[in-house]
Amino acid sequence: MSNKYVLHKRLRRGACLLLFAVFLLSTFISPASLRTRAETYRTGVVSTEGSRLNVRADAGTADSSGKAIAILGQLNDQTSVTVTGEKVDFEGKLWYEIVYGSGRGYVYSQYIRFYDPGDIPITDIPVTNPYENISFEDALNKEGFPESYKASLREIHKLYPNWYFKGLNTEMTFEQAVNGESRPGISLISVSSPSSWKATDQGAYDFENNTYVGYDGPSWVRASREIIMHFMDPRCFLDPTSIFQFLEQSYDGSLQSVDGVRQLIKGSFMENDVTDTDGSTLNYADTIYAAGRTYNVNPYVLAAMIVQEQGYGGTSRLISGNTSPYVGYFNYFNVGAYNDGVRDAVTRGLWYASQGSDGSSVSYLRPWNTRAKAINGGAMYYASGYINRGQNTLYLKKFNVQGSSPFTHQYMTNVRGALSEGQLLYKAYSEEMKKTSLSFLIPIYSELPETPCPAPTGDGSPNMKLKTLSVNGYSLTPDFDKDTLEYTVVVPFSVTKAKVTAEPYHSGASVEGAGEIELKEGTTDVSLTVTAENGYIRIYVIHIAREEDAEAGKVVFSSDYDYDGFYVTNVYPSTEVSVLCDTIVVEGSARVETPNGDEREASQFVATGDYIKFYLPNENQDLYGTFIAVVKGDVNGDGVVSLGDLVKIRNKILGSASFSEIQTMSGDLNADGDVTMGDLIRIRNYILGTGTIGG
Repeated sequence: MSNKYVLHKRLRRGACLLLFAVFLLSTFISPASLRTRAETYRTGVVSTEGSRLNVRADAGTADSSGKAIAILGQLNDQTSVTVTGEKVDFEGKLWYEIVYGSGRGYVYSQYIRFYDPGDIPITDIPVTNPYENISFEDALNKEGFPESYKASLREIHKLYPNWYFKGLNTEMTFEQAVNGESRPGISLISVSSPSSWKATDQGAYDFENNTYVGYDGPSWVRASREIIMHFMDPRCFLDPTSIFQFLEQSYDGSLQSVDGVRQLIKGSFMENDVTDTDGSTLNYADTIYAAGRTYNVNPYVLAAMIVQEQGYGGTSRLISGNTSPYVGYFNYFNVGAYNDGVRDAVTRGLWYASQGSDGSSVSYLRPWNTRAKAINGGAMYYASGYINRGQNTLYLKKFNVQGSSPFTHQYMTNVRGALSEGQLLYKAYSEEMKKTSLSFLIPIYSELPETPCPAPTGDGSPNMKLKTLSVNGYSLTPDFDKDTLEYTVVVPFSVTKAKVTAEPYHSGASVEGAGEIELKEGTTDVSLTVTAENGYIRIYVIHIAREEDAEAGKVVFSSDYDYDGFYVTNVYPSTEVSVLCDTIVVEGSARVETPNGDEREASQFVATGDYIKFYLPNENQDLYGTFIAVVKGDVNGDGVVSLGDLVKIRNKILGSASFSEIQTMSGDLNADGDVTMGDLIRIRNYILGTGTIGG
């Protein structure tokens, strides 16, 4: 008598006993009591259409007094959970008690979807124990699983005691593995993903234009190190659904069936028959199952791969059959579909499909000029090229951390591809099939982080670099560059204040640490923290050093202008550079430079924002200090007061424009601390010749 027959007989007997037991219990126990029995478990999946689901400490969002119920964590959409009980909150809403990973809590029932048709009492699951000669705990130790793996594996074992977990010792640290998968072009993510999932490394992001650099087209970009760590950390996916990315992939006719393939592809473009190019009728489920059996590949894996590569709609040009110049060719598994610098990914994939054997390489049934040949040839390619080379799980197909050439020969670049295909694969297994003995090969790394690596959550622009950085006219050493983080500035001893200005590339980034800085004797370190919209931080440091006080003569100023060690104010519009320089300095000399550092000619007007530099009356004419000019009423910085200034002040008063600090100083003619209607009237009268600018 076959084991399969015995198993089915036990299932029928178990079902009869279960129905009889339920009948007896229903005579004495109310339906409400039955729902809360701890021994009744169901496997479900989070269904939130992409958002995250809160897990709470008790049923409800708040208790009857209005006190909020604590949130224990959050679950991603499509996360598998085990429902261990039910509870109604004080508002009459149904909540499920769940187990997820190593956690336990309550979630609102409407966000859980069940694949299985009903409750499965744990005590009635038929057991074919793979641990006949060893305890489960001893098996975990024998396989080399670290303690941080074990809690989750124990929870899965409670639900599916027939599953066997094998440890794959990668013989590498987790950091080494992540470094290998973080190289350019190896791990990609959809450009529509949160910004914290996308890399901003050299060549991955254009900071000057705030755009991501596409790989194989604009839709795929380099994945961030943090999201690579998350998808590579096996501990993040030790739940009954996600663990299927570690399922060993050989064909097993006792576990896999055509009906299972049909269940997996239901709702996709492969659900219905199509007419192949040779006139035959193609049934996708039959074809995929036969290919798996022929080439010793789990047909559920093949079906999941096609859905992952071509999508549920199947609208890809790789399988349309009418993509020029390769009309009549198909590539269901995207074999050889990558941008080679001459052809885009689609064109190269179809070129590959059109090729045959040249006498030196394997054809894999090419040319793939029928749909059936493309599916069978792709299965053959995958079996010989991946499963037979040790990459016999979805995880290893993406993250090749075994063998003598790790991080090479990887089937996909999508960093979440293994998880996505694993979740599809889970759907192909009915609850009865999941009761059988399944084998999972789970990678083990040394020097793992203490806790599983979470997926980053930040979104918005990742741009945390500066576009400009300056210290009121003094030179930075080295010259400013957005990627240089440390600078030195030397100022005369007489300078006791410095004005640090910084502008980020992205308007949504914030800068802390800029502004007017009080300088101590010696060196003052100024840190500027740039925070991007998504929370990324970059710190620039300026070391401002004051020269020693040589007392070798100081500049003596006239009283015609006001200066405070930083600004020179009380400068009237249409003041020529030569006039200012001749009258402001009694001993020493002065020159005026534009904000860009160009020296103004003697006959030009001094403008708001210009730098006024003073030089000692010594032989070397050493720089004594740098000040910023504030010209009365010259808010647009052209050195005169005209209609342009009047319009700017009007717009500021109406709220349609904002002023910088120096514009406010220039426009505040009545010295009340702001630019108001009184200042506008003074400007107007000055332009009309009926009043003075102030003073």
